[in-house]
Amino acid sequence: FRQQVALFDQAEVIVAPHGAGATNMVFATDGTFVELIHSGNVRGAHYFQLAQECGHEYISILCESVGTDMKADIKKLIDQTVSEKGAL
Repeated sequence: FRQQVALFDQAEVIVAPHGAGATNMVFATDGTFVELIHSGNVRGAHYFQLAQECGHEYISILCESVGTDMKADIKKLIDQTVSEKGAL
């Protein structure tokens, strides 16, 4: 657990799938850029609210749903992150 907290505390950018693990953003410092990947129409406003309360920048990316998995275009994901965040 301590290693997980330390990892998020040091993060400048967090890219994660929509889900319970995204709540680890609470261990990140103010101003961390959080990008959650969603499939289908699942978008939890609670993650946006949590990010705001923690002082993070937040965007969500909608990806294709393939069964129970998500299919993401990595180039598009990076381009959108750079577009939102600026040069990383």
